[in-house]
Amino acid sequence: MNRKIETPEPDALPDEVQHRFVSGISTNVAFNPWGTLLACTTSNGLLGVWDVETMHYAGMLTDDDNPLPHSLTNLCWSNNGKWIVTTCSSHFVYVWSVEEMKLVKEINLDFIPNTALFVEPSSTHIILAGKSTVELLDIDNPSARVELFAEAVVSKRADMQMQVGITSDGEYAIIGDMKGKIHKMRLKDKKIVDELQLSKSPARSVCVSKKSGRVLVASNDRSIRLISADFLTIEATICDRVNHCQWMGAMFAPNEEYIFAASSTGDKGISVYTMEGRLKKTLESQARNAITCMTWHPFYPVIVCGTKTGELNVWKRAYTANWSAFAPNFQELTENVEYKEKEDEFDLVESEGNEKKKIEESGGDVDIFTIVKEAEMGTEHDCLHISAIPGSTQHYYEEQGREEEPPNKRQKRGVSKP
Repeated sequence: MNRKIETPEPDALPDEVQHRFVSGISTNVAFNPWGTLLACTTSNGLLGVWDVETMHYAGMLTDDDNPLPHSLTNLCWSNNGKWIVTTCSSHFVYVWSVEEMKLVKEINLDFIPNTALFVEPSSTHIILAGKSTVELLDIDNPSARVELFAEAVVSKRADMQMQVGITSDGEYAIIGDMKGKIHKMRLKDKKIVDELQLSKSPARSVCVSKKSGRVLVASNDRSIRLISADFLTIEATICDRVNHCQWMGAMFAPNEEYIFAASSTGDKGISVYTMEGRLKKTLESQARNAITCMTWHPFYPVIVCGTKTGELNVWKRAYTANWSAFAPNFQELTENVEYKEKEDEFDLVESEGNEKKKIEESGGDVDIFTIVKEAEMGTEHDCLHISAIPGSTQHYYEEQGREEEPPNKRQKRGVSKP
């Protein structure tokens, strides 16, 4: 009776595109920390939000119903899910309120940021990466900016930027510079504790695992490298030896069993690799649209990718219904079978004797007129009192600004004296 209705699959990988949203040309897409909302930035300055459970459009975060004059390039959710920070093609960082669905703050910088990440567990401190610098910014106090890393050599290419990632505990920042070197910086004292030279090409993306702390770097030399958490070894190297495609970026699956990546042209679909660097699967849509951004759901095998045609494709697993889970004696048939019904098989016959028998088995009639004294049913101390506030009552009294009352002075609930 407790078997799952959906037949389990051998691997937790998406199979097909089950939903398509029209969003405009997407530049970045990301789930909130719980995977209940999906946000997407577009090249025409719009920020849209979708409800993941119903797969319907939840609303647009706007600046007084006006689109921004700049193209939004990156977005990140705060750790409490109340704020969204976006970067743009100009010297601005925008802070949006998800509850109010509007722009609440605009921060002007002296450089163009391409990446913004919240530093856990804080919901106000973000790290910004630009073409030649990485800075720490407090959105409540934008003037107090701290420069973490500066690059002397600046690439002339517009698409080459410094890349940054943050560990799940918020203690370290992983910075990819323009010389192909990866730096591990301790944010507490702004000290670089480890360095690793990957290649002579700059990094295109940096992704840090939330479970093991391993780092995934997609470089401009058409290779993806998996680095151990201690920064001592390169565990795997991924490259397309057939098409020799340039990678747009690479990310970890939430269970950290797979790596998914997309090419910069995007017409090859999404490639899924094992942690050892072997190709597991290729997700190709029928339209074969060029992919501009992608993300994986934090808990389920769901991948969302944006395309240059202005669509968001939602990849999910194709489940097979297991109808025998509803009843243990249910038999599934592959084809129709003729059933011969007995003459009295479904006849309902009720007699007076059967009704009396049912009443006797249930314990007789229920007496609703006799008053039972309190001594017979027990005192109020025997009743179970359940607090209406989740968690301990101490947490409630702390929020009220007073100490918790002793048990003998609390108001007793559950039984009222007659």
